[in-house]
Amino acid sequence: MMHKNAIIVNNLTFTYAGAKNPSLKEINLEIKEGEFVLITGPTGAGKSTLIKCSTGLIPNVIEGEMKGEVWVRGLSTKEHTMYELARIIGAVFDDPDSQLFGATVEDTVAFGPENLNLSVDEINERVGWALKVTRLEELRHKPAFDLSGGQKQAVVIASALAMRPEILILDEPTSQLDPIGTQMVFSSLADLHKMGITIILVEQKVERIAPIADRLILMDEGRIILDGDLRNIIQSSFDLLKKYDVKLSISEIFYEIRKKLRAAFKIPLTVDEGASLIKDLIEGGTNWEEPL
Repeated sequence: MMHKNAIIVNNLTFTYAGAKNPSLKEINLEIKEGEFVLITGPTGAGKSTLIKCSTGLIPNVIEGEMKGEVWVRGLSTKEHTMYELARIIGAVFDDPDSQLFGATVEDTVAFGPENLNLSVDEINERVGWALKVTRLEELRHKPAFDLSGGQKQAVVIASALAMRPEILILDEPTSQLDPIGTQMVFSSLADLHKMGITIILVEQKVERIAPIADRLILMDEGRIILDGDLRNIIQSSFDLLKKYDVKLSISEIFYEIRKKLRAAFKIPLTVDEGASLIKDLIEGGTNWEEPL
């Protein structure tokens, strides 16, 4: 089945007002409906700027010189308002406290739908659904600002979902979270991916989220350096991932083994895949000494 394009970026270059050099340089990108796209790269690579262009913050709110086009489900971000784009895109950023707009969890999640002038029944249905898929039902009446960091970020995700977006875009949502909070957010994203929601995630914790992502985009100096299925990338471009300090511990262990032995096996991505490969070796199903 052919997928529709959720986002198309065509020859995009952007320079912030007052800046000498562009933060994005001739970006071309197509993101398919239902894809889970993981974007990573060093500080200053242009990741957050690409997110701002994809949500419509650029050029609707943030000033600068934008060349090229961005289409979100066929709508040009140059020609449509943030209000129009917000009906399609849900955005989550790294500071959950700045996105909590109600006294309780329920109030926060209901804020967006209430501003769409929906009926009370429709608002209640959306809030209930969003709390269920983010596993926050038991916290419905809790004060939002009393929650843990991971719980707060889950509330922000629920708030975005209550708007019924077709696309969910997240810019380093776990940067301030501990491992438990990070896992809570990533588990919610895995569930949403299974539901068919298009997810675009900027994240440095690649190892934690890579197994459920469909695609990895590596950026540097305003350009896309790598773009493709991560399992294919680790077979052919692992040296480049190491150069950019993309952490994939299990893959790196087997990459070094494969390089040392000049073996032909595929580099695993997860602990389970690595264990399966070792089991296959023990049982004689894999020839580690077969030349590449």
